[in-house]
Amino acid sequence: MTLRVVLDTNVVVSGFGWGGHPGQVLDAAVLTELLNRVSLVTDPPPTATILDDDDDNRLVDAAKAGNADVIITGDQLVLDADPIDNIRVVTPAEFLALLEQLDRR
Repeated sequence: MTLRVVLDTNVVVSGFGWGGHPGQVLDAAVLTELLNRVSLVTDPPPTATILDDDDDNRLVDAAKAGNADVIITGDQLVLDADPIDNIRVVTPAEFLALLEQLDRR
């Protein structure tokens, strides 16, 4: 099964800088394939107005443009909006648990 996800910038920065669960999420992506092979760059027009923070709405726009199944974030305001349309919003730790469940299938 292919799972399309959006990584919030805070997860990428935390993963590179401090490791922990965000680092494990990045490791999972890099170990599967090179990051550029598992990434889709989107540049959608700003349309979402779901969240109070406009930067968070751009994250939603990117997820929708990329047909994402999951947004991975450490931003509590974004997490509180779960789900956003049909897109799940999870922490890095929750995403790792989801990957583990998928691997068992």
